[in-house]
Amino acid sequence: MRQFAIVALVFALLSGMAFAGGQDDAGSSTTTLTNANDGEPVYGGTFTITPRAGNKPTSPDPMDNQGGRTWYTSLIQETPMIGDFETYGPRGTGEWDFKLIGAIPEKFWKGLLITDWEVTPQRITWTVRDGINWAPNANTPWMTARALTAADIASDLNYWREAPNGATWSRSAGDIRAEGNKVIIEFASFDTGLNLTLAGRRYSHVSPPELLVDDRIKAWENQVGTGPFMFESYVPDQVFTMVKNPNYWNTAIVKGKEYAFPFLDEFVVPIAADFSFETAAVRTGNADGGPSIYGPSWSELDRTAPDLIQDRLAISFGASWGFNLDREIWQNKQVRRALFICTDVEAYNGVTDPSGLMPPGSLPIHWMPIYPSLTNMYTPISDLPADVAELYSNDPEKAKQILAEEGYATGLELFTSGVGGGRDELLKDQWERCGVTLNISGLTGAAQQNMVRNREWDLTRHSYGAGNPVLDMPNNWGSDGSRRVEGGAGDPVLDDMLARMKGETNPDRQAAIIKEAAVYIVSQAWFIPHGVKSISQGYWPWVGNYYAEFRWINDDTYLQPFGWTWINEDIKTAMGYPQ
Repeated sequence: MRQFAIVALVFALLSGMAFAGGQDDAGSSTTTLTNANDGEPVYGGTFTITPRAGNKPTSPDPMDNQGGRTWYTSLIQETPMIGDFETYGPRGTGEWDFKLIGAIPEKFWKGLLITDWEVTPQRITWTVRDGINWAPNANTPWMTARALTAADIASDLNYWREAPNGATWSRSAGDIRAEGNKVIIEFASFDTGLNLTLAGRRYSHVSPPELLVDDRIKAWENQVGTGPFMFESYVPDQVFTMVKNPNYWNTAIVKGKEYAFPFLDEFVVPIAADFSFETAAVRTGNADGGPSIYGPSWSELDRTAPDLIQDRLAISFGASWGFNLDREIWQNKQVRRALFICTDVEAYNGVTDPSGLMPPGSLPIHWMPIYPSLTNMYTPISDLPADVAELYSNDPEKAKQILAEEGYATGLELFTSGVGGGRDELLKDQWERCGVTLNISGLTGAAQQNMVRNREWDLTRHSYGAGNPVLDMPNNWGSDGSRRVEGGAGDPVLDDMLARMKGETNPDRQAAIIKEAAVYIVSQAWFIPHGVKSISQGYWPWVGNYYAEFRWINDDTYLQPFGWTWINEDIKTAMGYPQ
């Protein structure tokens, strides 16, 4: 019956039949609110997360390279390490808010499946925690409940390294093996980032070797983990359901007290048909909360669901344009600088936040390749060298002067692989001020992909984050970077900085190298940034033990913090919303 009710809820939302109790059409609250964080933990109940359009459960097999899988594995399977949100997050000292899309500084990590770790120039050594058991269920009769071992983790790492995503780190890793309760990861070439890459990224969710037999790992009903929840069911295009692991090993700390965990009996992820479904689910209270509610929905939710808590923030993920250095014109740094100077980078904040509801100054214009919240690595515009700061000056006359000096006084005609839309059209308009005609391809699908692959463009979209410099800077701009779009021969000065960064074990000295490299990357004008994303974490007052954290490992685990919540049904009922 429970499964039927969940499916019925999905269809009700799709057809617009769901309703919000406790509010009239204007969205006025009829209750005096109490926040569930103010009370004691409540056990039982179901958390239904706000569905996200397009984020369906793809293949759970890392070999299939489907990033969306980690939405659904992050509460079933665990990572060797996790951000220490209870100690350092908003519910603790507040030293790190756990909202950055990217790197969590190492001082804010703690062991999860492992108790401690040691990194030397030769190897990484993990000590596996005792007392953790796998949680097979009725779906997995081929596996018996047993203890997690170091061999299990080594097996998982060796499987990951053979998957497409393993290419991002396998060049740094040598032999990976278990020795007693230790996992040994030998270095093929020393890389200080490898430890956190393997211990706390999206593909670090550990599965048992039994899952790797006969392609079992490719089916969601086979997924087994050590986490707080277990797979229950998946109705394609409708709903994904997890249930409480009754034998979960870990506890939760709430206001200094230790509690059995998890609090919830069930965790439900409806599959969104589109963004209107997403907004309707949270507005009506059928969804208890969720991440990544985008700006276009904010004003509607402020009007129709004023009691919904929305924690709005700019995130360290956006986009940029990269120049094609295989073309002679873009090998001229001054021409690249001129186009950067001609661009009103700040204007893209209006595209990013069409609601206009973000607090003034909260959307940075200088955010790539280092996001401002990484304060020990970031150089604000006011502290940049004058010629680098000038790139953000939005000075068409200066740009035209530089172009004339470089032989382009009569202007330029350029091509972008862009499909069109707000950002492309805005850039086209801006560059016309400097005598530059930008032709937008307007291509989509295979035609657009072929244009990019054949490098038949002057600039193309380069869309990656700025929150994890140890990974992102080499991948985006290193000579052998897997995401490098510029082409050309690479830059030996930057490659030297990146090599020193990877080989530095002292966090302060490494941060200094990253800071230097970030300024150098901007100074070369290989890219022009535009628009970080703005989102809100939206959740209702009946959701307890949640403080708007976004993620507790370095990659896509946006639903994970909601698994630590409880639901106070008394508050929900008092507000007039259906249970």
